[in-house]
Amino acid sequence: ASLCLVLELCDGPDLYACLQEVRRFDETAALHYAGCVAAALEAIHARGWAYRDLKAENVVLAPSGYAKLVDFGLCALHRPDGRGGLTAPNSTPAPTAR
Repeated sequence: ASLCLVLELCDGPDLYACLQEVRRFDETAALHYAGCVAAALEAIHARGWAYRDLKAENVVLAPSGYAKLVDFGLCALHRPDGRGGLTAPNSTPAPTAR
């Protein structure tokens, strides 16, 4: 069996490149991008996943003006056994902050 993901093309710049160019976002832009990232994290966490690679390089600006998360390679699934912690997709225990 194989798994194929079909994702929306987001060929815009990443947040890091934008920050390098403008040095600082105005309050409206900062709140908009922060809201987009918060909504994405909420959706991921609601499905039982932890996004563990949040940085400006992994936030891409779509042509629509919305910020989108990319690079889900370090995501980990919350353990369903009730012991707490995370399990990486390859079933190895993922480190957690305590």
